[in-house]
Amino acid sequence: MGKVITDFRGPFAMLTAKGTLRKKLGKPKNPIGWEFSIYAKIMQISKGRKLSPYKAWMQLCKHRHFDVLMKPHFQKQKKYKGNTKWREVIADPDWQHKFYTNNISRTQLIKRLKKVKFEYTKKA
Repeated sequence: MGKVITDFRGPFAMLTAKGTLRKKLGKPKNPIGWEFSIYAKIMQISKGRKLSPYKAWMQLCKHRHFDVLMKPHFQKQKKYKGNTKWREVIADPDWQHKFYTNNISRTQLIKRLKKVKFEYTKKA
């Protein structure tokens, strides 16, 4: 027999009316590789220019390839999938501040990844 899917509310609580598994609700999590690339750029700017991480984030938002860096984050969200409306959103200063608060400082991204040691090498 197949594995029975159960929950504390009963065996059918995790199934929809059609009998398929329920999807997780809420905003999808950011992939760790994408988070690390954001962290690395913030640390690179803050150490090179002697700025706080917030000011480094605001300078990163003005970078010409910032939209390429943010694309994986937006393509996971249903309302931005397949269109370029999100490029207008990332230019808004209120969004930039709110994104920093919710995704970088509140998740303690800088504290979690601060243990990583960077080693820069020169190209031959």
